[in-house]
Amino acid sequence: MKGVWQGVVSDLTDQNVLLQAGVLVMVLATAWGIQRLARGNALPQGRVWDIGRGGVKRVVFPLVSALLFFAAAPLLRPVMSVNLLALAAPIFLSLAGIRMVFYVLRHSFSNSVALSNFERGFSLLVWGVVALYIAGVLPEVIDILESTGFHIGKQSVNLWQILQGIAAVMVTVFGALWLSGV
Repeated sequence: MKGVWQGVVSDLTDQNVLLQAGVLVMVLATAWGIQRLARGNALPQGRVWDIGRGGVKRVVFPLVSALLFFAAAPLLRPVMSVNLLALAAPIFLSLAGIRMVFYVLRHSFSNSVALSNFERGFSLLVWGVVALYIAGVLPEVIDILESTGFHIGKQSVNLWQILQGIAAVMVTVFGALWLSGV
């Protein structure tokens, strides 16, 4: 399987890489402008809205950037290579996810050493998954996790299912903590 990174490296010798870089700069400038607009006082005042406004401020730029990269790629694919955009989209999407998760955690828990250590570990995990995706080996890693299974009674379980279950529980707990903080 050809990874995103191999596509970007092959594009570096193509003259269209400057067009991709130009689109990248335009997307980032647009996302920055939207972020500036979102920083206004469009939301009502109050604790609930302050928490929501703070979360929006943290994720607007990377989230809008990722969405614009995802939208631009299929539109531009017929006329040029879009490997650079395909590389930028998951990076900015993961940045938005990391920022949001830790914004919620910081409002749910006091700023402790355990939270700082968890933040480092979680960020490393997310960036590691993004790196596997960019390198093009994530599907193979998922296949290995799916093929590593065992039986609990009559039920067959694999490592990929266990990791998905842990992620679902964590998302639910973080959502509940955020709602209780609000």
